[in-house]
Amino acid sequence: EAANNFESVAREWFKKNNDKSHSGELKDPEYKLEVKKDDGGTYYCRIKNKNSSIKSKEVELKISIPISIKSHPGNTEGWAGKSASFTVTVTGTPPIKYQWQKKEDGKWENLTRFSQSRTLKISKLKTEDSGEYRCIASNEAGNKEISNSAILKVRESITIINKLKDQEKWIGEMVTFKIETQGDKKGIRYFWKHNALVVKDSDKDEFTF
Repeated sequence: EAANNFESVAREWFKKNNDKSHSGELKDPEYKLEVKKDDGGTYYCRIKNKNSSIKSKEVELKISIPISIKSHPGNTEGWAGKSASFTVTVTGTPPIKYQWQKKEDGKWENLTRFSQSRTLKISKLKTEDSGEYRCIASNEAGNKEISNSAILKVRESITIINKLKDQEKWIGEMVTFKIETQGDKKGIRYFWKHNALVVKDSDKDEFTF
C-alpha cells in the first residue's frame, strides 16, 4: 500500500534462484504467464521508485502435469498355477493413481483384490482369469487416461488321463501305443521312449511301429 503513494512506481517480478521474470510500469499489479512444466517455483514482486523499494510476500507456483500414457499393456499368456502381468507406463505429476479393470459380461469391473500400481501381477492363474484387461490412471491435475485393453490367455497344464496299456504281439505284427491327455495342447510334443532312449519325437498322441 505504501508503494501506491509513490508518484512513479515500477515493479519487477522475480522467480527465486532465477533471473527476473518481468519488469515495467505499475499499471496492473498482476503478472501473467502461459504456464509451462518448468515454471514451478517461488515468485515475488519488488515495487520501487527513485526513493524506496519494497518486496512482496513470496508465493509458490505448483505445476500439475496431466496424465499421459506412454506405453500400453500388451497381450500375454500364462500357464495355470503360474503368474502373468500387465504393465502401463504413465507420465504426470505424482501421486498417480492406478485402477486396473477386467471386462466381465461385457462390462468393465474394478479389480480390488490386487495392489493398484503400474504393474498388475496375477499369481496362481486360473482359467477364469483369462479375459480382457485395462488400466485407468489419474492424478490431482483432474484428468484421467484409459489404456488400451489387452488379452490374457491362461493355458492349462497337460495332464495324462490314461496310462499306456501293456500289449502282447506276435513277431511281425504292428503295435500301436496311444496316450490320452487333457489341457492346452498348443505346441505339445510327445517323446516316445524305449528303455529311456527317445525313439520318436512327434506331435501325435499315438505311436505305431
